[in-house]
Amino acid sequence: MEEHGATPAFKPPPPSSGPIESTFDAIRGVINEDVVKTTQGIYQFDLSGDHKGVWFLDLKSGAGSAGPGQPVKADVIMAMDSSDFSKMFAGELKPTMAFMSGKLRIKGDMTLALKLEKLMTRMSKAKL
Repeated sequence: MEEHGATPAFKPPPPSSGPIESTFDAIRGVINEDVVKTTQGIYQFDLSGDHKGVWFLDLKSGAGSAGPGQPVKADVIMAMDSSDFSKMFAGELKPTMAFMSGKLRIKGDMTLALKLEKLMTRMSKAKL
């Protein structure tokens, strides 16, 4: 019998300080109870490319939350390349244009998807 020592069954992801994590740090900086009250949606981001993974944005409960992982039940699922995701939240790529050009695929409640665009606009203004 071969023994492998203390190899964990689950390998936690390495602490990330990449562009997606920093984008979510910025998102956490602008969400609050007012944003949650006016949005009332849970978003899932399926990212591909250099920084692929699944992330969530909960704008339905409390003061909101965001981070890595899959939400229990997403109202809107957005799939896109991770570089386009960062550009959208930086205000360099409009979500509507990303959707029209096929860079962004949306499943679920389109009204909530539009509400998220308003949040992105607020974020890009807050960085100025």
